[in-house]
Amino acid sequence: MKKFSLEHGVHDQILTFYKDDSEQKWWLESPFKKHVLSQEMPFIACDYQDYRMAANEQTLTERLSSWFQLYESSGLLKDRF
Repeated sequence: MKKFSLEHGVHDQILTFYKDDSEQKWWLESPFKKHVLSQEMPFIACDYQDYRMAANEQTLTERLSSWFQLYESSGLLKDRF
């Protein structure tokens, strides 16, 4: 898989995307590695549009924003890393 790290950050997070060339699938690595939810789901399925918006517009698609809001509403973000 090819790795794409966004150094500028989005939503105060450095994001790492992966592209599986053989299956043409995209994944976002969870930036919340210490929390139970991310141990269950260390990668979030996404697509090229998710990556492109994060890279070019420095924002998340609505689908990925919803995923981040899940963590914010859970109270797990007190100690992000």
